[in-house]
Amino acid sequence: MAIVLRPRGEDWLEDEMRRLKQNGIDTLVSMLEPQEAASLGLAEEAARAHGAGLRFLSFPIYDRNLPSDTGAFREFVSGLAERLNSGERVGIHCRASIGRATIAGACTLIHLGWNPKAAIMAIETARRVPVPDTLEQTAWILRYEAKP
Repeated sequence: MAIVLRPRGEDWLEDEMRRLKQNGIDTLVSMLEPQEAASLGLAEEAARAHGAGLRFLSFPIYDRNLPSDTGAFREFVSGLAERLNSGERVGIHCRASIGRATIAGACTLIHLGWNPKAAIMAIETARRVPVPDTLEQTAWILRYEAKP
């Protein structure tokens, strides 16, 4: 699993998708809301991802916020954990790949048996920036439990 930088949009999008595929990503996950993705030139992200041979998944969360439906989110990240267990290489992004991507990535790691603090630290070490974006997001991850 990787927290990847948000692809550059518009004219760069097709090249960005090819680059992700060439760098080993099988499934690209966007945490952007549809209108946010459009404003960033990523309205065609799903189509361009498929065109490059990537699977594309989306779980929109409003910027700097938390998942509004914990049950649906738990099901989503549990599915990401299953993909990782089956050998897929998953890349997750949001706008800055710090907040919402960290929530998804850390909770996926929790489903794989990681301690919440260790999951946050691993992402922070890999990204080389403090994560996630807000104290509320950190507290939410620390309380998160992988339930069957």
